[in-house]
Amino acid sequence: MLLEETLVPGKVDWRGRPAKKDKHGGNFSSLFILALYGMDSFATLALAVNISTYFFDVMHFDLNESTKVLTDFLGTSYILTIVAAYVSDALLARYKVILISASIEILGLILLTVQAKTKTLKPTQCINPFDPTCEKVHGSDSAFLYISIYLIAIGTAGIKACVPTHGADQFDEDNPKEAKN
Repeated sequence: MLLEETLVPGKVDWRGRPAKKDKHGGNFSSLFILALYGMDSFATLALAVNISTYFFDVMHFDLNESTKVLTDFLGTSYILTIVAAYVSDALLARYKVILISASIEILGLILLTVQAKTKTLKPTQCINPFDPTCEKVHGSDSAFLYISIYLIAIGTAGIKACVPTHGADQFDEDNPKEAKN
């Protein structure tokens, strides 16, 4: 009887075993989830604020194309939340989608950092970004840049789709103590 009282009905841990109230979920798990969501939000916001300037000043895109890349990135990251939600509900568990998405987003951020710090992956520097003779990024360098940005979009989509609901799952609404959290 005591064992049945400590199990969370209808919930399993990441290994598929029945979840126990004293071991799984609660404040500690929700703090980890909140930190992950916060870091994702910081990364997305930092990209949204700076990517147009980076594309214009460093990659020598024209201003219209720079802002188009930004809106495409943000649009992709929000549209793909629908796909990520479907995958987490129908194919994989939320926890697995969160881990996969976080890994993909980190990979994209690492690739974007490598691209930003490696001179051979950028076009030659121009003194005046409005000069039409400035060489725009092209070829494999451009592909590297777009792959890194869209990996970030895919990763952030999975985080945005799954983390809030996974965080809410850490608390039992039938338990008065947990319902206050």
